[in-house]
Amino acid sequence: MDIELLRTFQKVAHLQSINKASEKLFMSQSSVFSRIRTLEEELGCMLFSRKGRGIQLTSRGEQLLRYVNRTLELIDLGVHEINKMKHSPHMIQLSSVPTVASYFLPTLIQSFREIDGRARFHVTTASTSEIVDWVMTGRAELGLIRGPFQLMGIEVKWLFADPIIPIVSRLHPWGEKQFVCPDDFNQETIIAFARKSSIWSSVTAWFKSNGVAPRIGMELDHVETTKQMVSCGLGISFVPSMAVQSEILEGRLKTVPLKPPLNLSRDTLLIRHRRKPLSPHAEMFWNSDLKAPCQQQRHCDPP
Repeated sequence: MDIELLRTFQKVAHLQSINKASEKLFMSQSSVFSRIRTLEEELGCMLFSRKGRGIQLTSRGEQLLRYVNRTLELIDLGVHEINKMKHSPHMIQLSSVPTVASYFLPTLIQSFREIDGRARFHVTTASTSEIVDWVMTGRAELGLIRGPFQLMGIEVKWLFADPIIPIVSRLHPWGEKQFVCPDDFNQETIIAFARKSSIWSSVTAWFKSNGVAPRIGMELDHVETTKQMVSCGLGISFVPSMAVQSEILEGRLKTVPLKPPLNLSRDTLLIRHRRKPLSPHAEMFWNSDLKAPCQQQRHCDPP
């Protein structure tokens, strides 16, 4: 039996939705449906039944899920142990979302090497959903993701909250203001960074609650590109403060407090598999006192 059929069945069973499972598995709905149908044909029984707009497990599906969970956990554990044997005993398999990898991970690794000079890192970047899958399957021992996040089987360690702040070019007149009010945005062009993310949803909610209809002049999904566009005076944007610390310190970009305050931040989390043992160096990394990025320039909203 193809193990991918079992993984697909497990994901559909946990989410009780072929649509949601297809998104998590990065597959089309028809492909997920085809795998479920193939598995049902191999077993000679129905595993799911319809429930309103969704689906639910049949009694035989529930019985199969118990065995599938145990089987896949053992397989993933075996893969994890083999991967540990293939790599240097000092290697830490770490995966991170790109922003955290770019602006936080270098200083984090540098400080950790003062504690454990023998540790080596194999770092990959991916989305939060991919990192979670890699940690669950043993491809990565540890993951650095953005929160909030909660999933059975994953242990989470909160590291720090990264404020989302408005940024303008160094020549923008807002740079001389003590604070900016919602009405000030009516005459400005907004560069929407990560418009499909929770960041932009919260920024939009702030605009809406203050009666502002932002004029979107550009949509970008890369923070470095966003910073360059703002630096050239093409608009105002909202980005994680961690990503612009050096530019603000050097005066290449400016930020200004909002009134009323935005009060928006994103948690950075370290995750591991709840039941799989870590390599000695990864265990030491997990237990270390991991500090937040140095706040080279403090930024406070007005009371």
